[in-house]
Amino acid sequence: MCLLALLLIAIAGGVAAYIILVDPLNVGSAPMTPPVSDQISKTPSESPTVSTSKAPSETLLFGPPSKEDCEAIRNGQRVDGQYELGVLYFDIAIEIILDEERNFAGAMATLIMEVQQELLPSLAGCTDSSRRSLEHTREDSQTLLQKSRRLEDDQYSIANAFVSGDYDNEAACRDDVVEDCRIGKLTLEIFVKRDGQESAVEGIINDVFGMNEPSQSLGNKLELVEDSVLDIRILTLDPSNGPNSAPLPIAVPSVDPSAFPSLSPSITLSDNPDPVVGTCGNGSLGNGICSDPSLCCSQWGWCDNSPGHCGDNPTPFPTLQPPSPVQTLPPTQAAPTPTTNDSPPNSMDAEHSRLIAYVGNWQACPTRYQWEQYTHIVISFGVSYTWSPGKNQCSAACDIATPPVCSNAPNPTLIQEWKDAGKKVLLSFGGAGMGGSWAGDANDCWEYCFGKEDHVVDQLVSIANNMNLDGIDLDYEYFYEDNQNNSGFSKGTEAQHFLSSVTTGLRQKLPSDSIVTHAPMDVDLQLGTDYYNILKNQAHELDFLMPQYYNGVTRPGSNFVGALNHYTVLVDEIFQGDPTKIVFGFCIADCGDSNLNGSQSALVMTQLQSTYPCNGGAFFWIAQHDVGGAWSASVSTAIGQNVCQG
Repeated sequence: MCLLALLLIAIAGGVAAYIILVDPLNVGSAPMTPPVSDQISKTPSESPTVSTSKAPSETLLFGPPSKEDCEAIRNGQRVDGQYELGVLYFDIAIEIILDEERNFAGAMATLIMEVQQELLPSLAGCTDSSRRSLEHTREDSQTLLQKSRRLEDDQYSIANAFVSGDYDNEAACRDDVVEDCRIGKLTLEIFVKRDGQESAVEGIINDVFGMNEPSQSLGNKLELVEDSVLDIRILTLDPSNGPNSAPLPIAVPSVDPSAFPSLSPSITLSDNPDPVVGTCGNGSLGNGICSDPSLCCSQWGWCDNSPGHCGDNPTPFPTLQPPSPVQTLPPTQAAPTPTTNDSPPNSMDAEHSRLIAYVGNWQACPTRYQWEQYTHIVISFGVSYTWSPGKNQCSAACDIATPPVCSNAPNPTLIQEWKDAGKKVLLSFGGAGMGGSWAGDANDCWEYCFGKEDHVVDQLVSIANNMNLDGIDLDYEYFYEDNQNNSGFSKGTEAQHFLSSVTTGLRQKLPSDSIVTHAPMDVDLQLGTDYYNILKNQAHELDFLMPQYYNGVTRPGSNFVGALNHYTVLVDEIFQGDPTKIVFGFCIADCGDSNLNGSQSALVMTQLQSTYPCNGGAFFWIAQHDVGGAWSASVSTAIGQNVCQG
């Protein structure tokens, strides 16, 4: 009754009505970042419990986020309890308009970063603006009452949100756009605190993204409009099934291909009566030219007009200037020819200069723009347990279920798409959920697998064959020596036999061209440890090794020399001086003071090149934190400077 009176008085008086609901308690989730000792692995920690504390105000159903939660959301990190909540996905179709430089890849990466840092915290209530005070005095009283009800019921109902983005290579911009323009899609992954909130969440997104303010574009709202970015406009907002759902549901004006020669697959340029016939495609570089001249030939021999194929100068959507039929290559790089399989200098390659991404199978699938930059994709994880709070329920028989790929779904079509694009796809068996060697971890599922090596190998080989995978990664982070770390562990001999036998078994039973690798913590690869000795003795059975240079004994961002010394021992002692066998491991956001952003990681790889001009490249945990492909874009550029002959 008091609320209604206040609204009616405010409207009648022609002044703005401000209703600010304040929860005096900081009732939010626990801090996102656990102690470093709990973060040593690449795997996420067990899903924590959602806070059930109730705000003292009867008006609010949920308490506001904590300061730590807001910082985590801003940085694209998880918050406590989010994996026990419901998830909603929304697609925002956008129009990105640039000047003649056409750096669409950089524009998308910048946009995603700004949305994550500036807008998504507001969805969860981290800023005053997200509380959406009722300032719209021109709305009628019923609309105001409806909005106030949404404010009461749904404020702070969003626990966390992530954004990913990609371009739609099929859609065209509106007819009135004459500048270089592309249609893109932002996908929001939103964790909600109760079911049945799709319409309410959609309303919150509308408020925060300014969709109710048609005069203000998204580019202006985020202050991204500058010399090179002319505008970023929102077209539509629609619920979706996630990052790899159907194409953008946008209605755009039809385009007559005859008006734009670049859209015609049978283009013939009047000043070139004998156009070059492109032979790039299906994984072959050919002559470096696609048969459809509006497409770009990627360095792996696939044709498309995405940023991953065209680099910083992708073929624009409708343009009045027809594209040149000859691909211009940097003067320092030889033109590709179909007569050799040698890798040109300064390029990424599956046998060296790798960029390997771990993909959490409970998380959203990486976008095409992300995975186009990867050489290998590692599905994480295959396990022999059922998740349970406090301690996972181990399979006494060490039975390994066929894992999902991403978005908690099988996604066999996506695996094939990755492989068709020349990516190597592996399954990682293990992770911290199987048990870790750090203080406070109660999981011990590895112990149920000791003595069952043949069973483990047979299951992994069967899963790899059935899922059409290229190999297996072992992510063992448990004890392997008696009383390791003063733990009282007494099964060192069994653990060492397990690691050795499973490695040999995989090499013998997987197809001959399959990949077998390990991803140990750096502390476990110190000279003289039993794990180090096992891998040294069986190096001939490994394709490469992926040390985790985070949360262990090295900090490459602040002490690169220490990490380099560790790396050098592995190169010289395990792989007889071959640095292409060592893939440098990074963590983006889950690992406390070991986290390194894209520019920091790129600097590390550049420093590594000073000693090892041709090295094994990098891997990182985890694709979800490669927001908009910004991290991988920076690091792949650095890795691309490797100089490898033959």
